Amino acid sequence: MNRLNELSFNSSLIGEMRVIACVTDLIDDGKLDSNQYKRINVHWIEDEKQMRGLGVPSKLNARLDFLLHLKAIGREVADRWIGHNFDAIGRRSTIDVKEMFL
Repeated sequence: MNRLNELSFNSSLIGEMRVIACVTDLIDDGKLDSNQYKRINVHWIEDEKQMRGLGVPSKLNARLDFLLHLKAIGREVADRWIGHNFDAIGRRSTIDVKEMFL
């Protein structure tokens, strides 16, 4: 994925997160009926340190051993995240959408 595609993806994500934050604020302020509009819980699972260490060329690496390595990293990160956040699933967001995206 080139830089322009990354920026385009990020701008779409940021736009969606802004809408989620706005609707959440309107629900919290009583301006939208919470029976008609539901809060969206947002979670963020990442290991930026390991991903940054892979570098841009890794985006084109389709070797099986590399993909299995990524899978192992993903499982480890997800297991750690679940250990810290399991009780939040289905109840609340584990990130502050406004802080992260606005």
